[in-house]
This record gives sequence, C-alpha cells and structure tokens, in this order.
Amino acid sequence: MLRGRWAEAIALVERGLADARARRDGVAEARLRLRRGRARVDEIRHHGGDPAPALADLEAAHAGALAAADPRLLADCVDALGMRRFVQWFATRAPADLAAAEQPFREALALRAPAGDSAGLAESWFHVGLIHQMRDERAAAGEAFTRAREIATRVDDPLSRAHAVRHLAYLAELRGDGAAAEAMYRESLALFVRLGPGPGVVAAQLALAELRYARDGDAARALPVLTRILDDAAAVQSAAYVALASAALARVHRDAGQADAARRRLVAAIAAMTAIDRDDGVPEAYEQLALIDLLEGDPAAAEVDVEHGLASQRSPRLEALLALARRGHPTPRPSATASASDAPAAEDPVVRARRALAAGDAEAALAAAIAGDDPDTLLLAARAVGPAAAARAITAAAAMSRAQERRFERVLAAARPSHGRP
Repeated sequence: MLRGRWAEAIALVERGLADARARRDGVAEARLRLRRGRARVDEIRHHGGDPAPALADLEAAHAGALAAADPRLLADCVDALGMRRFVQWFATRAPADLAAAEQPFREALALRAPAGDSAGLAESWFHVGLIHQMRDERAAAGEAFTRAREIATRVDDPLSRAHAVRHLAYLAELRGDGAAAEAMYRESLALFVRLGPGPGVVAAQLALAELRYARDGDAARALPVLTRILDDAAAVQSAAYVALASAALARVHRDAGQADAARRRLVAAIAAMTAIDRDDGVPEAYEQLALIDLLEGDPAAAEVDVEHGLASQRSPRLEALLALARRGHPTPRPSATASASDAPAAEDPVVRARRALAAGDAEAALAAAIAGDDPDTLLLAARAVGPAAAARAITAAAAMSRAQERRFERVLAAARPSHGRP
C-alpha cells in the first residue's frame, strides 16, 4: 500500500478474509476489513474511486472491534474512520467535514494514550496536527507533529516519523526558516526512501524541490527535477501528486516567462484532480490561469477561468479577481471606499489589491499587494503604476523568495526609472 499498489494490497487482504470467515474468526475478519478499508481510503486519496466500499469495511471493522472489546483494534478503527472523513474534507473543504474528522482522531488519541508510546499514538498525534494545520493553527500543529515525531522515534516507526517531520518542515518553511525546513525535508525523504518507492517519496521530493527553487530561483535546474517527480507520481499512480507536481511546474514556467507551458501544466493539474473528484487544488489552478491571462493581456480569458474556479469554490480572492478581469486593464482614478459588507474580505491584502486594481487605483493596489503573498497580483499592480513602482515591487518580491526576486528583476528591471546619465 505504501508503494501505491492498492489493488495488489486489497487482493492479498481478500485472500486472508476468506480464510478468517471460514474459521469464523471475527477478530481476524475485523482486522482484515480494517486493513482493506484503509487501503481503499488511501487509494481514494491518491487515485480516486467509490468511497462506499471503504466506509462499509471500516464500519464493519468498527463493529467487530466493539464486539470483541479490543481497545487497540477499536482505536485503529476509529482513527481510520477519521481519516476517511479527512479525505472527504479535501474534496469538499467544508468546515463540518473537518470537524467530523477531528472527533474520531481525538477519540482514537484518547484510547491510545493510556497504553503509552506506540506507533498508533504517534499516528494519532500526527492526525491531530493535520487538523490544526488545515485550520492554520500553526503553533498547535507544531506541538502535535513534534509529539508524533518524538514518539515515532522512540518506537522506531519510520512512517509516522517521516510524515511528522515533513509537516514540521513545512511549518519551518512558513516561518521563513529555510535551513531548518531543508534539513527536515531531507530527513523525511530519507525515511520514505527507507520504506520503499511510493507516494511518500514523491511528496518528500516535491517539497524539497519546491523549497530549493524558491531559494535559488533557478528555473533551468528546477524544471527537469520537477518533471522527474511528475513522472514518479504517475508511476505510483498518484493522481493527487501528478496534480501537485504539474502545478509546481506551472509556477516555474510562469516565473520564466513561459506562459503557454504554464497554462498546459495547470490544465493537466485540473484534469488530474477532476478525474479523482477532488476540488482542493482546482480553484487555485483556475486562479493561476486567470492571473496568467491578465498578465498576458487577455481579461476575457481570465474572466472565463475565474468563473470556472468559482464554480468549484467561492472565495473573496476569486471574486475580487473576477471584478478585475471584467474591468480589464485598470486606468488610474481615485480609490473607492470599501463598504461595511466588504470589511472581512478586505482584511486580506491580496483582495484589497485586486479590488483597488479593478477600481483603477494603482497606487493603493501596489501598497496592498506589497503586504500580500501573491506575486502575480503584485506584478499586475506594479505594471499598473509604471516604472516608478519597479524598485518597490522587486524589494517586495525578494521578501517572498529568491525565485520571485529573479522573476521581477527580469520583468521590471528595464522599467526602473533612470537617475544617471543617458
């Protein structure tokens, strides 16, 4: 299962199930149905599929664990039911689905804690950390992932440790500690490699490649590395990581000024996610397509892309981008005052920047975009202001990453105002 060979794993379990049923061994049957349900959930996460058989297996395993009064098996079943909910949340992004995943994760943690250190306890702390991470509760996520790593290290559980370390690396990356993030991504990759080829190796390789690209901005080096990772994702049948690697390639192509190649990669990412009925990356991919269209001077195409994104998931960023696409190329005029109903969304500087661009207030858009985290919106605002914005925009891009600094230097350096001799 770790290697992405879900059908083979399920077939092996089914042979054991037939034997357990013949022996009328209810506990063995429950354990095997749990194993098959977990394999099916993992397959859905990476490759899509019907969730009903997975749920049937997990519920039957849960009933068997209750009948057997086996607390360890019960905890495993409860945690697996939580993971099924978590995978469902990725498809819907509904807060109710995230809350529905948290409840069994915490119930499993409470069942596993009295037994002390175990692979199950490490898994539970990792899953609790995932809930905090998805809510952007970074301190709480870090504490949970650290506990998972410490327990997994003590019990020599490389899988839980690899997952926990990779997510701790991501948190380090978010707080700007690139050295710590790279060290932990390397550690996670080594652990996944120890376990054998599979989606975990692809995930660790992708995270490390993206971090290195952000740091050095070398598109010529990043593109072949990411292409190999994309091929690896396809080889282990992970459509989810095919989509993520395609989106990463699109960003590098975009930064290198290769708009058509970026579009092709984003279309591939959307196709991969749509094929497995997951929408978590689709709105963002359409947003990136629309931003590329705007930067290339095609607001009509951008409007179509944003509308596709909004059909998957509504967000203030997409709605502000739609207003900008419909406005076309902004021309300077006084800034409009946001209404009271706009106040919550206006707290996002990217939303403010896009709304200011749609209103024709380029300077206000630039000020907001500098405080934001979206390089494309920053570039649109800098171009709307003109040559006087080049130095400020390049400085803001450098604070995002070396990759963005190099991109902005390429695009805007020629537009810097000259103060020297002609």
